[in-house]
Amino acid sequence: MAVRRKKRILGIPDEFWIGFVIMIGVFLKLVYDIETGYQLSGINIGEWKSVRGAAPGSGSLGVIQYYYNHHWLPNFDPRTYSGYAAPPFYYIVSSLLMELFHRLVGWETEFCIRLLQCANVIYVTVGTSCGISMLSKLGVRGRKMTVSILFLSFFPEFYIMTAIIGPDALVFMLVMLSLNSALEWYLTRRYRDIRSLAVKLGLAVLTGYRAWFVVPAIAVLLFYGWADGRSHHVPLKTQFKHFGITASVLAWIWPLYLFIRFRLPFFYSDPVSGDWQSFRGLYSAGKRLSLTAWNLFSHFHTTGITGREYNIWIQTFKTACFDFSFIDTSLGVVRFLAGLMLLLTVVLCIIWHIMGVKVLTGSRISVPFKVFLVSGYGSILLFYVGCCFARPYAETSNFRMIPELILFPLACMGLCSRDAEEDSTFLRVISAISSYGILVLSVLSALLFGLFS
Repeated sequence: MAVRRKKRILGIPDEFWIGFVIMIGVFLKLVYDIETGYQLSGINIGEWKSVRGAAPGSGSLGVIQYYYNHHWLPNFDPRTYSGYAAPPFYYIVSSLLMELFHRLVGWETEFCIRLLQCANVIYVTVGTSCGISMLSKLGVRGRKMTVSILFLSFFPEFYIMTAIIGPDALVFMLVMLSLNSALEWYLTRRYRDIRSLAVKLGLAVLTGYRAWFVVPAIAVLLFYGWADGRSHHVPLKTQFKHFGITASVLAWIWPLYLFIRFRLPFFYSDPVSGDWQSFRGLYSAGKRLSLTAWNLFSHFHTTGITGREYNIWIQTFKTACFDFSFIDTSLGVVRFLAGLMLLLTVVLCIIWHIMGVKVLTGSRISVPFKVFLVSGYGSILLFYVGCCFARPYAETSNFRMIPELILFPLACMGLCSRDAEEDSTFLRVISAISSYGILVLSVLSALLFGLFS
C-alpha cells in the first residue's frame, strides 16, 4: 500500500503542533469563561446566599453551598428544593474547591465560583484527551488523527460546557475516562485497567445518571474479552467479580440512599411542570423525530427553558452550536458566521454517517470494535431520544446530555480511509470535505466564542 508521506510544518514534529492546538483550545475556553460569566445559561443555576443560616438554596450553586456549609448529605426531603435529588459527586467536589479557595485561602465568593468554571475547562480537556487516546486505540492515524484533535479541541459544545456551573463537564470527563479504560482493558486484559474502569464508571453514575447511556458499549468490550478467554496474570473471573462489586457499590449508593431514607423512586429527578406535560399532546412522535423540519433553523438560539422547540434533531444541533444565547448574534456578520458554523456541523454529521456505513461494512477494523461503535452510538442515541420524550423540555433536549456521542462518528471518519493512493475517488472527496470542513468549523468556533460571546 502506497501511503502518502507526512509533511512536517516548519520542520517541527507533529507532536508539538498537536500539543499546541490542544493548549490553544484550553486558553480560548478560559478566555470565554472569563468573558461570559457563569449566569449565562440560566439552567437551574441558583444562587450563592450571603446570609448565614438562610434556608437551603435551590439549583447548582444552592446545592454546592449546602455541602460547603454542612459537610454532609441533605437531612431533608430532596423534593423540597430543586437539585438535591441529583447524584452528589460533582457538588461534593465543587464544595471542596470552595472550601479550599474561599474558606481557607480567603478569596472572594464570585472569584471562587469563576474557579469552578476553570475546573470545567480541566474536565473537558481531560475528556477530549481521552477521546484522542480512544481514537488511537481504534486505529485512527495520520491526517485523520490531526483533524480529529482539531475538532475535539474547538467543537462549540465544549466551550458551552465549560461555562455552565453544573455536573455536565465532570460527567463527560468520567464517561470518557471509562470508555478509554474499557478499550485499554480489552487490549491488555490487565487487572488494574478493569479496576480503574470500575471506579471511573461508578463515579460517572454518581455524578450524573446519564452515564448509564454508555454501559452497553462497555458491556460489549467486556463480553468479547470474556469470550476469547485471554487474561493477564489475574483470572478473568476474579477481574469481573471485583469490577461488578466496585462499580455496583458506587453506582447504586445514591439511589439506594434516597430510597431508604426518603422513599424516593430509583433514579428520581425533579418533576416536569404541568405546562411541559401538556407539550406532549401538541406534537406527534413523527413531528418530533422528523428530518424535514428545516424551517426551525430560521432562528439560531433555542427559545429558552420555558420555550418549545419540538423537533429533537434541530434542537440538538442548535444546542450543540449555540445553546441558550451563548453567542451574541445581534451583528449581521456574526449571524452569517454562526449560520455557517451550524451548516458545517450538519454537513459533517451527514458525511460522517456515510463514512460510518463504509467502515461498518468493510474490513478495516475488527468485529468487536465494530460492535463497540454501533452499540455505543445506538445506545446513547436511543436513551437520549427516550429522555426527550419522557421529559420534553429544553434542558433535556440538549446536546450537553450526550457530548460523548461525538466520539463514535468521529472514529468512523478517521477509519474510513487511510489517505492511500488506492482509495477511491469517492473516499478522497468526502475525506477532503470532512478535513477542510473541520478546519473551517474550528476557525469559526474560535472566532465566535473568542470575540463575539
